[in-house]
Formats: sequence, C-alpha cells, structure tokens
Amino acid sequence: MPRYTNGPGSVAEDKAMLESIILPRLGRMRASNISRRDVSKLHASLKATPYRANRMLALLHKMFSFAATDAENEWCVTQNPGSGIPRFHEEKCERWLSENELQRLALALEEYPGRCAADADVSEKQRRFLRTEAQRAMNAIRLSMVTGCRKSEALTSKWTDFDLLRHVWTKPSINKGRYL
Repeated sequence: MPRYTNGPGSVAEDKAMLESIILPRLGRMRASNISRRDVSKLHASLKATPYRANRMLALLHKMFSFAATDAENEWCVTQNPGSGIPRFHEEKCERWLSENELQRLALALEEYPGRCAADADVSEKQRRFLRTEAQRAMNAIRLSMVTGCRKSEALTSKWTDFDLLRHVWTKPSINKGRYL
C-alpha cells in the first residue's frame, strides 16, 4: 500500500478522483453494500492507466478503513472491500534532459526573473518583490535539478540546512507530508 498523505495537492487529486471515477461508478451504492468484487472491477477498468488505478484503489482503501473503524458504526462497514486487491505494476519512468534541453532551461531560468518583473504593470516595490520571488523559484528549480529533491523540499530549505564546507544538505524529516 503506498504511503498516503493529505497535502494540498493530494486533497485536490483525491477530490478529482472521487468526482471523475469513484462516484460515477459506486456513488449510488450504500457503502456497506460495496463488495470487494465491485472495487476489483473498478480497479480493473483502469488497467490502461496503472498509476491512476492504484491511486484510486489506495483512496478507496483509506476511505473504507476509516468507515470500518468508525466507533459509531455510522457507515455499517465491517470489512474493507479494497483489501487484498493486487496493485498493477507501475513502470518507472526515468527521463534525463539532453544537453540542448539543459542549456535551454538554464537560459530560460537566467532570463526569467527580469522578464517576469518587466512585463508586470506594477510599482517598483512590487517589481522588486516579483524579481525576488522569481529568483527564489529559479533557485528551487536549480536545486531540484542537481539534487533530485522534491519541490516542497527545495522551496522550504533554509541556509542553515546546508554545510557548505562539507558539501552536505541535511533535509528536515518529513512525516506524512508535513515537516516535524
């Protein structure tokens, strides 16, 4: 079972999955009447998109786990119909930028802060702020490129996390998508 987080992106993805996949197929059924076979059929119908199918299955599993552990038994769910359904194999996709793509990206990053602030019809103070924020985004992209870190790790990193003498970055621990 993949680790399940409740970050803002995850919540938006879950909502979209509920509205586009789960509710159209299972939304008219009572939670207590949804069987393992229903969940398995829904999962199998998404076989062409294994990553999405597995995320949908993880979401249903989490929802039914919540319903089954409800102390008031409001949902009348005694077992999780998402349990034991084998996940689809997900091909890992690795892609590296070509030398030409890296050069074009580096040029675009270099030009971005100036272009971002120049196009805006704002005060000089707002223009400086835009340039600063654009520079911050550009630096986060560069840090992600050279370290392979997540966007959130790059954007929340602090200078105190870096030991420039030893060339070491100590990233804060993450617990379910939240920094400790």
